Amino acid sequence: MFRMEGKERLEILEQLGDIIREELKMDEQLIKLCERDSRLGFHSEAEGYKYFPEKIRWRMQQLKDVLATMCPN
Repeated sequence: MFRMEGKERLEILEQLGDIIREELKMDEQLIKLCERDSRLGFHSEAEGYKYFPEKIRWRMQQLKDVLATMCPN
C-alpha cells in the first residue's frame, strides 16, 4: 500500500474504514452478549478467557484510533 498512489490507495483505505466500522458494530453486540452470559469467551483447555468485555472495549478503542489516523472518513 505504501507504493500505491491516488485513487487506488484511497479506495483501499475506504474499504479498511468500512471493515473497521463493521467490526465496531459487532463488538458492541458481543459486549452485550458477554455481559448477559459470562461463559462466553472462556476457553476450557487454556482455563482462561480469550475475550471479555474489558478486552473488547480495549480492542474497540484501538480500532477507533486507526480510524482517526488512517481512514479519510
